[in-house]
Amino acid sequence: MSKPQNKIVLLTALTMGAFAANSVLARMALLGEGDDPLTFTAVRLISGALFLTLLMAVRNRDKVIEKTSGVWNGLTLFVYALAFSLSYVTLGAGMGALLLFASVQISIIGIGLFKGQTFSRRDWLGFGVALAGLVYLFLPGLKAPPLAGSLLMILGGIAWGVYTYLGKSAKSALGMITRSFQISALPGILYLIFSPLSGFPLNLTPKLLILAIISGALTSGLGYVIWYSVVGHLRVATVSTVQLSVPLIAMLGGILFIGEGLELRLVIASILILGGIFLSAWKPSKRKEKI
Repeated sequence: MSKPQNKIVLLTALTMGAFAANSVLARMALLGEGDDPLTFTAVRLISGALFLTLLMAVRNRDKVIEKTSGVWNGLTLFVYALAFSLSYVTLGAGMGALLLFASVQISIIGIGLFKGQTFSRRDWLGFGVALAGLVYLFLPGLKAPPLAGSLLMILGGIAWGVYTYLGKSAKSALGMITRSFQISALPGILYLIFSPLSGFPLNLTPKLLILAIISGALTSGLGYVIWYSVVGHLRVATVSTVQLSVPLIAMLGGILFIGEGLELRLVIASILILGGIFLSAWKPSKRKEKI
């Protein structure tokens, strides 16, 4: 591979690691009684907004920021971040990442159908296999994931899928993401200000604060910017399939850093869901199709 290709591969791998780290960081911050997913969400979004605003100022792109994103981008980002944090109160890192990215891909397929796109037999077969994996994951049994947390993560995945779709038309990836974080951070700022005044104490522990800042500024804010900078250099199939590595990396991170176990149900469901999405996304073609 040439040097530019090596750079794209390296940045893509770095981004997938950052996405997986978000799940591990959230689970670490919210593991145990008394931790506050609302405060984690607020600090994560605010730190991401501050970091990206500073990055925009350094790059002197202030005019772009006003034209590349709107309220809906910020709203969907906020819904994703809030549902993400609430779900990780009960879900493991790997389980949450699997549900998140399955929901993202399925929601993008749903948007495509709504917009009138046609799907091949391979697409429908892959969708069916992935859906079967989700159904299997929630079959009655002692190891089924918590329903409330799972539904919240699915909601977060749908919101992230919509956010991804809305961001496709942005002229500046950095401007779009910065503006989205700025809008989504506003409810967090209000929460941190008025929650103590209303008698609802914040559980702003040093551990939660540090992990939320890392998640907001680095693995979210910077991670999203890097991803949108390389995604235009990848084939459509590659964009979809490389994201399938995120749940697997998150599972490994959960085992190494949190001590989570690897359950058979999760392994089987992962094979079905990720295999189905891969089957739908991978298109053997000689053309260099790009986004």
